[in-house]
Amino acid sequence: MRRFSGKILCLLLIGVLLGAILPACTQSASNNKVEIVTTTFPAYDIARTLTKECQGVHVRLLLSPGTESHSYDPSAADMMAVHDADLFLYIGQAADAWAETLIQAAGKKVLKFALTDELELILDEHGEADPHVWTNPANVIQIVERLTPVVSTLPGVSEEDAASMEANAAAYIQALESLDNDFCTFWASVPEEDRLLVFGDRFPFMYFAKAYGVSYSAAFPGCSHESEPSANTVMALIDTVRNRGISTVFYVEFSQHRIADTIAAETGAKTALLHACHNVTKEEFDAGETYLSLMRRNLQQLQESFR
Repeated sequence: MRRFSGKILCLLLIGVLLGAILPACTQSASNNKVEIVTTTFPAYDIARTLTKECQGVHVRLLLSPGTESHSYDPSAADMMAVHDADLFLYIGQAADAWAETLIQAAGKKVLKFALTDELELILDEHGEADPHVWTNPANVIQIVERLTPVVSTLPGVSEEDAASMEANAAAYIQALESLDNDFCTFWASVPEEDRLLVFGDRFPFMYFAKAYGVSYSAAFPGCSHESEPSANTVMALIDTVRNRGISTVFYVEFSQHRIADTIAAETGAKTALLHACHNVTKEEFDAGETYLSLMRRNLQQLQESFR
C-alpha cells in the first residue's frame, strides 16, 4: 500500500471536503436507483446476476475491463462513487487491497460487503490469505447465499425487485451447483495420479485445486508480482512435464505466457489458457462473458487437455 500513500492523503482530503459540503444524499436519490459499486469482475458479475432485470438497481464496475487489478490506482471519481453507493462490493485481501483506501476516503460509514468474509481462506506459500475464493464454485454459492438478503433489503429496493433477486439467486445457485457437479464428474474420470496442473505462470487456482483434489506445479504462487522465475524453477517444471507426460502447460488471463511457451517448446507440450476470472478483456466484457461462461470454457479446456 505504500505506493498509494500520496493518493490516500489526497482522497482522504477530498472525503473530508465532501463530507463538509455535500448533503446526505446518495446516488440512488439522484437517479432513483439503488447504486451498487463493485471493484473487480467477480464482484460485479455476481451483483449483476443477482439484480438481473431489476429496474430499480444499477451496478457499477470500477475496474475497467483489461486493467490490472493488483496495481490499480483509485481516482477521486472512484472515491465519490463509493461515497454515493448504497452498497460497496469488493473481494477483500490482496485481490483489491486498494478498496480499503476508497472506504477510508469516502468520508462516511459505507455499507460494504467483502466476498472473502466468512469463508475459509487458504494461505499461500508466503503465509498470506489467497483471495481467489471464486475459483471454487461452492464458494460462490456461499457468497450468493450471504449477499442476497443484503442486497434485497437495501433501502429503496422495491418489493418487485427484491422478489426478482430471490428468484435470480435461486437460479444462479442451481447453475453453480450444476457447474460444480460437472467439475466433480470430470475430475472423477481422471485417475488420481494424473490430476496435476502445470502452470508456466502464477497460480490463482488454489481453491479450485483443493475442492477437486488436484495437485499443481507453477512458476509463481497465487498473486505473486514476480515476473521472472529462477532457472531451477523452470527446469523443475520442464522435468515435471517430461516425467509425468503432461500434455498441456497452462497460463492465466493477461499473461504473455512466455514461460509456458518456453516449457512447451522444451517438452513438446501445448499451451492453453485457464481463466481465473479475476478480470476480463474489453472484448470479453462486450461479448457478455460471465463467471459461468468462463468457467464452462475452463471445463471444456480441461476435458480436451486430459483426454
